[in-house]
Amino acid sequence: MPELNQALAEALRLGGDIHVNLTHLTFMDAAAAAALGQAALSLQPGRAMAIVCGRAVRKVLDLVGVPDQPAVRIRLAHGRP
Repeated sequence: MPELNQALAEALRLGGDIHVNLTHLTFMDAAAAAALGQAALSLQPGRAMAIVCGRAVRKVLDLVGVPDQPAVRIRLAHGRP
C-alpha cells in the first residue's frame, strides 16, 4: 500500500480537489479505505475529495467512515458490483 499513500500524499501536496476513480476495483481492504479517509482529513479548507466506486468498495468506505468526512463526495458507478 505504499503506492496508495504516496499517490495521496502527492495529491495533497499539489493542491486542488482530489478525484479518485475506483470504478474497476472490486475489492478494497480497510487499510486502503482508512488511507483515503486520512487523506480526506488532511485536506485544506475549500478542497474536496470526489470518489467514484462500485457498491462493494462503497461498503468498505462506509465501514471506516470515509463518507462522514465533510470534504468527501462519493458517487456510485453504474453497472459496477
